[in-house]
Amino acid sequence: MIYIVSTSALQATAPRGEWHATTCPGDPTRSICVVIAWADLMADAEWETAVSPLAIRPEQLGALVPPAAVTLFGAWGVATTDTGRQALQKIRQQWPTAAYALAPRR
Repeated sequence: MIYIVSTSALQATAPRGEWHATTCPGDPTRSICVVIAWADLMADAEWETAVSPLAIRPEQLGALVPPAAVTLFGAWGVATTDTGRQALQKIRQQWPTAAYALAPRR
C-alpha cells in the first residue's frame, strides 16, 4: 500500500512491518510511504488510525493526479497531465530504495 503521511507522524509512529519512506521534495513535512508487508492483520488498521495517512489505492491510479500531487512531486517530474500510474513511475525513478516496491506486478 502507498501512503502520503505527515513526516513527523511517520517518525513518531512507524508502520509495523516492512516499509520504505522518503520525504516529498515539494514539502518535507509530508512523506511518501510504501508498506510492503504488514507485521500482522491488525497492523495496517492500527497505523492508519494512529497517523491518519492518505492512502493511494490501486483504483485511483488510472485517474489524473490531484493538484496536491504536483505540489509534492513536481520536482520529480509529476505533472497535472499525469495519471497516478505515470506519477508513480516518475517517483520510482527518483526513489531507488523503494523502486522494487513500486514496480508493476504481474
